[in-house]
Amino acid sequence: MAGKRLVDQKRLRAKKKRRLFFISLYLLFFVGLIVCGLSYVSSLSTFQIKGLTVVGVERESSAHIASIVRSSLMGRYIWLFPRASTLIYPKVQIEKELLMLPIVQSVDISRLGLSGLEIGIVERSETSQWCDVNDLCYSIDGEGFIFDKVASSTTFKYRGLIEDSPVGKSFLPEETFKNIGFFIRELKNMSLLPVEARLSSNDYVEVLLLSGGKLIIYTKDDLSIVLTTLQSIVADKQIASSTEEFLSNLDYLRLDAGNKVTYKKKN
Repeated sequence: MAGKRLVDQKRLRAKKKRRLFFISLYLLFFVGLIVCGLSYVSSLSTFQIKGLTVVGVERESSAHIASIVRSSLMGRYIWLFPRASTLIYPKVQIEKELLMLPIVQSVDISRLGLSGLEIGIVERSETSQWCDVNDLCYSIDGEGFIFDKVASSTTFKYRGLIEDSPVGKSFLPEETFKNIGFFIRELKNMSLLPVEARLSSNDYVEVLLLSGGKLIIYTKDDLSIVLTTLQSIVADKQIASSTEEFLSNLDYLRLDAGNKVTYKKKN
């Protein structure tokens, strides 16, 4: 009797194993069928990306943007699914590759119908320029990022700090750059007409004025306080009767750490 029960248990285990095997086989077949079906559908000509529309570019080439996108669409995922399908194209990868272009600030990709993509580009905007010792100039955005070579113009210029190729680099830490940018804008509001700022590693900035004079400012000080001091000096009638006279006589004005002032007139 015990031997019969043992035989029955062995048969039951064998039956369960066969059942599990066939269930696994059916599941594998079903998954394979789904994968093949998805591969077939994604490979249909209807869903293949045939057109690329690039919008928003002014300085960058549309053809260059399109070539980067097409390169990302080549090949297949695990030899089955075409990357150039509007159903499963590598959107995140394309965005990352386009954002590697220094001039590109943001990217938005969307489908156009069943077989097209629209690539929306927002380029960085120039707020000033950085120029080297040979007067080769490059555009800087509002955060201090240098993003493109450009012809020199009357735009406010920065010099110094960078010795090799500047494109793709930050001229200054963002907060420092914005503080100096604020200072420059306030100088313009005071009619002091700044045209160029020269920086070195000693925390001073030389601001050249259109009149030929210059301001030497310690950038670690609170620049709002520096501006207040500067306004008081410009308004002092004992120094000059007007802003125009102040500028025409100014050789340099230096505001050191702690707001210490040194003023020199032209000979």
